[in-house]
Amino acid sequence: MKTPSKKERVLFALFKGFYNRFEAERKLSDHCLHSTVSTLQNSHGIEVKRKFEMVPGYMGIMTKVCRYWIEQSQYEKALTLARLWRQSWN
Repeated sequence: MKTPSKKERVLFALFKGFYNRFEAERKLSDHCLHSTVSTLQNSHGIEVKRKFEMVPGYMGIMTKVCRYWIEQSQYEKALTLARLWRQSWN
């Protein structure tokens, strides 16, 4: 069985939770979350919500990042895409 791609991992994760760039790097091995979100939106038509927040960055200095998530209104569209990707694994 094929290992899920980065965009697949991020899509599945955004169903369950809310991530900023630092969390995505640690938990999803996505070093460029903003680019993955852009691909999901522009290439696959999935609307990903975002909100700016301040979090501790390098040496604890506060930095501005985006928190991303998929709202329930997009679940059906995103699940259809996820199923298509899963079918291609076999």
